[in-house]
Amino acid sequence: MTTPISIASYSDCVDLFERAIQTKIGIRIEVADYGAGKQLSVRLHTYRKYARERSMEQYEPTDPAYGTSGYDSLTVREPSRDSNGTWWVRIEPKVTFGKVEEIAS
Repeated sequence: MTTPISIASYSDCVDLFERAIQTKIGIRIEVADYGAGKQLSVRLHTYRKYARERSMEQYEPTDPAYGTSGYDSLTVREPSRDSNGTWWVRIEPKVTFGKVEEIAS
């Protein structure tokens, strides 16, 4: 399966990312089966790739926004089936860590 090369073809992905970024724990999208879920997750990842490329055209390399997507703070999970047999793709905030220290010997 190929994905569209125009960023305009991904308005569905933008809508899903927008919904997910406004939540504390993310969203899940019901899909027909694993294949449909995989196709959706590929589209979501591809959209972010194109958004990063677009930011490289809009910003200077010294700008913090250069090469980033506004949705880089989200994780797209692989399709998974719940206990009822329903397939889902989850979009969740990336895990943030507290303080990180080197272990003393």
